[in-house]
Formats: sequence, structure tokens, C-alpha cells
Amino acid sequence: TFTQMVFFVSSTIFLYLVTSIISIALFYISPPTLTPVTVGTLLLFNLGSFLVTMTLGSIIYLTSCIFNRSKHAMSIGGGFAVLTLVFTILGMFASDSTPAMMRMEALNLFNSVSLVTLFDVSSIVDGTSAYLWKFGILIVITVTSFVIGMKVFNKKDLPL
Repeated sequence: TFTQMVFFVSSTIFLYLVTSIISIALFYISPPTLTPVTVGTLLLFNLGSFLVTMTLGSIIYLTSCIFNRSKHAMSIGGGFAVLTLVFTILGMFASDSTPAMMRMEALNLFNSVSLVTLFDVSSIVDGTSAYLWKFGILIVITVTSFVIGMKVFNKKDLPL
């Protein structure tokens, strides 16, 4: 279980390092002119995206450690990830960036129940530090899921 976790974490770190390097290179090749994005905000966007990916991955890892059958692990873990993304999309229809004609305030509830909401892009763009505690929550969920997953799996009596 530890090797699986290390591989997942290291390959995801590598993916986001490459993405960040390419993003910075493209930033200098063609800097944005209409938005106040800097290299720092660009790196914070990548960090936030990385943390959300790690959190969803760690929850899927946890479910695969809990269940003996892959169909249960994939349906619960994968279902949670898909549900999170669907909630995020539904929550977008209540955001201020959605045109008033299409905005549905009743869907704002979905912004409160999605893990992706903890990736606070507005806070990063505005230059406030509100995103820090949200990133902290993502880190705590990730570490907790990995630790619990390993402990549960190591105590398991595997049906062979």
C-alpha cells in the first residue's frame, strides 16, 4: 500500500511540475494582457489543482483499501469523484461569473458540498489569504485518507 501511495503521489507531483514549467514558459512567451495573472498566481492555481487532485485520489485510494472487490471500490471512490465534479458544475450556475439570465441561486448549495470549492480561485486572484485554510483542509483530508487507507489495508484479512 505504501508503494502504491508513493507512486501515485510522485507521478502526480511530476505531472504538475511539468505543467507548471510549461505554464511559466508560455507565460513569458505570451504574457496575459487582459487579466491580472502573475507567475505567482499561476503557480498557486497549479498548487490548488494539485491539492484537489491529490485529495480526490486519496479518497479513491482509501476506498480501494477498504473494499475487497474492485467493483465496490470503483463505484464508491469513483462515484464520489464524479459526484464532486457534477456538484462543481451545478454550483457554477449559481456563481457571479454566470450571466444573470442563466444564474440559478438555488444551485448555490452545491458550492458548499463540493471538494473543488476548497480551491478558491477568487481568493488567489484577489490576493487575499482566504485560500490558505482551504488548502490546509485539502492537505488534512489527503493525509488522513492515505494514513487510514494504509492502516485499514494492513489489518485486513485478505480472502485468497
